[in-house]
Amino acid sequence: MCLEDKPESPKRRLMTITVERPRYPQCRGCGLPKHSTVKQEKRDRVPFVTWARQGLIEMTPGNVVDCDVIRQRLNELDKLCKMRDVPIDPWNATQLATQLDDDHFEVVQFGQGSNT
Repeated sequence: MCLEDKPESPKRRLMTITVERPRYPQCRGCGLPKHSTVKQEKRDRVPFVTWARQGLIEMTPGNVVDCDVIRQRLNELDKLCKMRDVPIDPWNATQLATQLDDDHFEVVQFGQGSNT
């Protein structure tokens, strides 16, 4: 299980979820702020809207990633395949990490940048 937070700026965050299950295909999800996706797609030259239409990523409402949606998705995925732990970049994710701990996930810090 991997939860990544790409914190280039508070308004430009991308959360990805990958669940690896033996003998099953990977289950992937992504939280991308819906209201800023078109602008981000043009700037980054990445087809986020197309990916969302294809069901490859999920968009959260608003201009920032909604961590409540990410939390809900992780709990749904945990029912499908019991997760041992959730690696999380601690940068701007203290509340989510605390909530996941309350949900009985083993939260493991996984720094990805110079700020973590």
